[in-house]
Formats: sequence, C-alpha cells, structure tokens
Amino acid sequence: MADKEELEKDASSSDSSDSDEEMEEAETALFKKLETVKKQLIDQPESYDLLVERIQILQSLGELKELRSAREALSKLYPLTPELWLSWIQDESNLVTDLEGKEDIIELFERAVKDYQSVKVWLLYIQHMRDMGEQEEDILKCRVVLERAVAAVGLHVTQGHLIWEAYRNFEIQFLSDDSTMDQKARCSALCFRQLSVPLIEIENVYNLIKSLFTIDAATDKNYQSSVEKLKSLEEWENQLEAASNSTTVYREYIQYEKQEKSNPARIVCLYERAVCDNALDSSLWLEFINYVSNELKISSVVLDLTERATRNCPWDVSIWIQFLHEVEKFTQSKEKIREIFERGIVYCTTGDQAGNLWLNYIQSLRRRINFQAVLEEDVELFMKTLTTAEEYLNQLSPEPREHIGEILMFGIRLQAHTTKSMVKTRKLWYQALHKGYGQQFKLWVQFFQLEQRYGDINSSRKCLEKAMSAMEESLEVVAELWLNFERDFGDLNSVKHAEEKITEFWNKKYQAQAQQLSISKKSKFQNEKQKRSRPAFKQNYDGPKDRGPKRQKFPSDSTHPEQQQDKNDEFKKPYPSQNFEQKTARRPPKSFVPRSLQIQPPKNPTSADGTDADKKSTDAQVFKKPMTNEDFRNLLKK
Repeated sequence: MADKEELEKDASSSDSSDSDEEMEEAETALFKKLETVKKQLIDQPESYDLLVERIQILQSLGELKELRSAREALSKLYPLTPELWLSWIQDESNLVTDLEGKEDIIELFERAVKDYQSVKVWLLYIQHMRDMGEQEEDILKCRVVLERAVAAVGLHVTQGHLIWEAYRNFEIQFLSDDSTMDQKARCSALCFRQLSVPLIEIENVYNLIKSLFTIDAATDKNYQSSVEKLKSLEEWENQLEAASNSTTVYREYIQYEKQEKSNPARIVCLYERAVCDNALDSSLWLEFINYVSNELKISSVVLDLTERATRNCPWDVSIWIQFLHEVEKFTQSKEKIREIFERGIVYCTTGDQAGNLWLNYIQSLRRRINFQAVLEEDVELFMKTLTTAEEYLNQLSPEPREHIGEILMFGIRLQAHTTKSMVKTRKLWYQALHKGYGQQFKLWVQFFQLEQRYGDINSSRKCLEKAMSAMEESLEVVAELWLNFERDFGDLNSVKHAEEKITEFWNKKYQAQAQQLSISKKSKFQNEKQKRSRPAFKQNYDGPKDRGPKRQKFPSDSTHPEQQQDKNDEFKKPYPSQNFEQKTARRPPKSFVPRSLQIQPPKNPTSADGTDADKKSTDAQVFKKPMTNEDFRNLLKK
C-alpha cells in the first residue's frame, strides 16, 4: 500500500510539473506577443484592432494596472462595445472593497451607457445600485437609475421586459400589508405602465399583475392594443434576426414606425439598437441625428448624440459638418464651434473633405457678423481665418481648386458688403485672378453681381469683357449675360462693341481648338505611320524565312493525273450525267400556266380503272406532264 501511495504521489507531482511547464510556456508566448503588439502600436498608435488585442493579452496575463491604462487609452479614442465595458466593469468590481470603490464603478457605468444603449449593461448597473445599500438615499438613487433604464431600453421589443421585471421586483419587495398607500400606488402604476408597452412575455405579465392588482377597463384596453401592436412588431423582429440585424431591415423597420406615427421614444430606441449593431454606418448616424434634432429638439440629447457619432465615424466629414450646425443651432458658442472644427479637420485627409469643412466653419463665422453694426474684431478674425484656410488647403494640393476660390470669394463679398465700395474689393479680386482662379465661371458671376450692386456700369462692362477673355469654358453663358446687360443698360455703340468682342473671342477660341485638334491628328498619324514602318518581329530580324512553295488549291497533275482529269471533266458539266434525271425530276420546268389550272396527280394510290398505280409509267409516278401553251388554248376552246 505504501508503495502504491508513493507511485500515485510521484504521478501527481509529474502531472503538476508538466502543467506548470505548459503554463510557463503559454505565459512566455503571451509576453512575446504583447511585445510585438506594443511595437506595432508605435507605428499605428490609433489602430483599434491592436488596442483591443493588447487589452485581451493583458487580461490573460492578469496585469491589472497596465490593463486599466490600456482600456483608458482605447476609451479615449473610440467608444467601447458593451462586451468590452462589461468585462472592464466586472474586473474592477472584483477589486472593490469599500464604498469609494463602488462609486468609481458607477462612473464606469455612466461612461458605458453613453457609448451604446445595451440592456445587459443597464441590468448590471441596476444590480450594482441595488447592492449599494438599503438606506433611503440608496433606494432613491436606484429608482432614478431604473427610470433611466426604462426610458433608454424599456421599449426594446425582445429584451425590454427584463428591465421592467427588474423594476417591478425592486418595488414589490417593499410591498407588504403594512405598506403605505404611496408604495401601493407606485407598484400598481408601474405594472399598468408595463401593460401599455408592446413587449414579448406581455401575456404572462398580464396574468401576474392581474393576481396582484385589480385591472380597470382603461388598463385592459391598453393591454389589448399592446397585444395587437406586438403582432406586427414580432414580424419585424423576425426579419431582423433572419438578416443578422442588417442596416437595410432596420431602416425599413424605422420607416414603418414613422408611417404608423409611433411614439418618438420608440423610434429613438430603434435607432439606438441600429447604431449599436451597425456602429460604423455613418449615414445611419446622420439619419438618427436629423430625426432627434427635428423631432425632439432637446439640445443636450442632440449634442450628446452627435458627439457619439463623431467617436464612431470620425472619418466622415459630413458628421463633423452636422456637429457644427447643431452646436450653432443650440448653443451659439464661438469657442465650441472652433473646438469641434479643430477636432474634425484632423481626420480630413483629402482636399475635398478639408475644403467642405473649412467652408462650413467659415459660414458659421460669417453668420456671427452683424452687418447692421459691424465690429472690426469680427471682420479681422474672419479675414485671418480665410488666409489660414487658403494656406492649409494649398498644402494639401497646390493647384487652384474650387474650395479655395469659394473661400476667397467670402472675403471679397465681405469687403464689398462692409465698405459699400469696390476699390478694395477689386484689389482682392485681382489677387484671386493672379493666383489662378479666373477660370471658374461662378466666381466671375459673383464678382459681376458685386460690380452691379456697388460699382458702376462701365466697371460691370469691363468685368464681363475680362471674363470672356479669361475663361475657356462657359463662353456661351458669359456672352449671353454680356449681351443682355448691354441691351438693358447700353446704347447702340456698346451693343455693337459687345457683339464684335464676343465674335472675336469666339473665333480665337475655336481657332485654337482647331489648331490643337490638327496637331493631335498629325501626331496620331505620325505614330501610326511609325508603327507600320516597324517590323512586326523581334529586333534581330533577318528577313522572311524560306517556308517552301505555297500550298495549291488542287493537287498537281503529276501526283494524281487520272483523278485530276476526271475532276476537270466533271467540273465542266452543269450536272453529273448519272444525277441529271433525278435533279430534273425533283425540279420540273416552270410554266406560265396558273397553278390552279395545272393537272395535279391523283391523291389516292390507285387509278380510276382500279389498276395498281405502281404499274403506271415512271413519268406519272413523279408528276404528270405539265400543260403546254397549245394544251391550254385547246382547253379554253372546249
């Protein structure tokens, strides 16, 4: 027995040593992998996948301090998914031993529910608040969290009943025979509220509530309407589940709720579910923002939602532009608008994206200028912003582009509107022309409108003439604009002058185009000629190789003399002699006699006298002899 026990101890010790070695090897591999990820993060510090991978490795290694820093770094750049938040909160909750630590967990929950609206996160949040204590203050705090949870995810068709159940159980635990009337009224009101919401398990909830309270007619009517509503909603939920929560089905679902004129809170809940399952769909975020901004019109809700959208899809400049508009709409804060612009311009990698954001930022600054009482500080800040925008966009693309021209026109228009004079305005315009923006038709039109408003007729006429000489496109539109201007404000001489100039510019344009076209055709002809003159073989070309005599159509007489002679004789005949009768029998000679008067062969196989038709002559077997002209005349005489 002693020997057996010693053997078992030796086996167990060997197994434990093997497992320890395996754990050490796995830990060593994780450390090596962690080092690799850290090196990659040096080159890609904002890579979402690498940041998540570092968190997973640190969690496996149990490095809690470094793990907390890694999670904070990820949360600073991107919103965390509900799964990442639950993992973080669970790890921190295991380390909490005092009330101060529980307060820190509440802060984590608050950050989690700001990123995405998740039923699982709210349920864990509710449980944490219930564990805080049973003092009156703790109960009130827990009720506040429960009401927020009901407002956020209580309308979730498939999971919302879990929140209502937690809320109902929380209130029922304080219900007893000695309970006050307020508590009983609170419990009954909560239960009746749940029956008015179409959620799954509503029938079981109805039976449960019916056993606790007396249901009045109004509540019963709300319950019946909820049951009917749930039938249509279940079809949409089944489609979502079958399509793996695709954006298309969510949009159709939301459109259905809008057509039904459902409660805006229900539509907001649907949008929250959609962006949680499709967080990288920027168009879905924009639709969500527009709906909340137009329907709810609550500044805090709209701005928080737009902030979340920029964290989920920072690469989409449309979301940053929408953020600028919402801040201007609700707060009118110049500092906040500038802050959002500076954050968004970092993610603009192309000239078009940066130009759009700059234009919208400049527009917001221009709207802050009061032209009734113009302040020099506002104008100076505006002009400096234009210069900064031009320099920034030129760094992305030095070639003149549409956005820079529009930005320069902002300064030109502002100069004209504030000074009511064209002296300084023309200087700014000539600077824009010198920078190469004289090819854009819409810029010339804007400057022409300024000349008409703040200048005189002669300066407007010169503007149109310069536009004709400077532009290469849209000359027809400029010519028509010039002629209409002279018809309205000019005399006969000015009209003639405009017509002559327009004809001159027109001829120059088309002469240049024709010359360019001829040059291109000539170069194309020369290229084709060079291609023909080049040999189609390799460089070391020695001429065509001797490939023997050409192949003849017929074999030579020396090879098959008899066969060739027979073929030649046969080729001269119209038909071979042996097939001549068959061919003529199949195709009888045509006659001018009508077909209806021709004698047709009998349809039955026997003749009129009863003899066999096979005994007739061979001529009658095929066709009877066709009627000749003489036969036809004799037939007519009869």
